[in-house]
Amino acid sequence: MFDEDPYVLGIMGRAWRTYWEVNVAKKDDWVLGVTKATANRKGQLVLSPANGFWVIRLSNGGRLKAMDDKEHVLEKGIPDKVGIYLDYKEKKVTFFNAEDGSHLYSFINGPGYEDEVRPLFSPWNNDTDPITVLSVESKKSK
Repeated sequence: MFDEDPYVLGIMGRAWRTYWEVNVAKKDDWVLGVTKATANRKGQLVLSPANGFWVIRLSNGGRLKAMDDKEHVLEKGIPDKVGIYLDYKEKKVTFFNAEDGSHLYSFINGPGYEDEVRPLFSPWNNDTDPITVLSVESKKSK
């Protein structure tokens, strides 16, 4: 449980590579990505890979941001659907515009297979418009 902010953790299998899509249409505020199962969930969170979070966010319908060790403003259009690709082997978390396949951002310092991670979602402002997981695919590699 998170004690201050509205976050939800998902559950996924342990495939080497996993991809899922999230519908965030009509949302002006959201946070999407993955977090280590052991990441701090109490108090004011610092969303960064150093703290076990690989996320992007939209705030007040403004600019899209990647919450890396230093916050990066993404000069991209705001997607209605976001694709999230987790590759344990490459230690990479990549975000796509799921409608046109364009690249939004990649964390190249992502979690390894020894890290238990979980999908992270937040509607942030708790309005009535939902965040919806659209599809989940897992691909095992040899």
